[in-house]
Amino acid sequence: MIVSAFVSIGLEVGLADPDHRATAWIEGFAILVAVAVCATVAAVNNYQKEKQFMELNSVADEKKKVTVWRDGKLR
Repeated sequence: MIVSAFVSIGLEVGLADPDHRATAWIEGFAILVAVAVCATVAAVNNYQKEKQFMELNSVADEKKKVTVWRDGKLR
């Protein structure tokens, strides 16, 4: 998508009429913004899921601990 955005910007600016050339970059830039927003949202979502998984994993590890009596002592 990033490559297509730069290709779009290049083609639009290069092939546009002189009157339209000043605003020809907007579509390609919009693609770049959309990619940046999607990537940021996905990264934040993955970070939150990983953090949640680590918290749940630590709770599960705590539940795995067992105390036993050996030789009259609690271990």
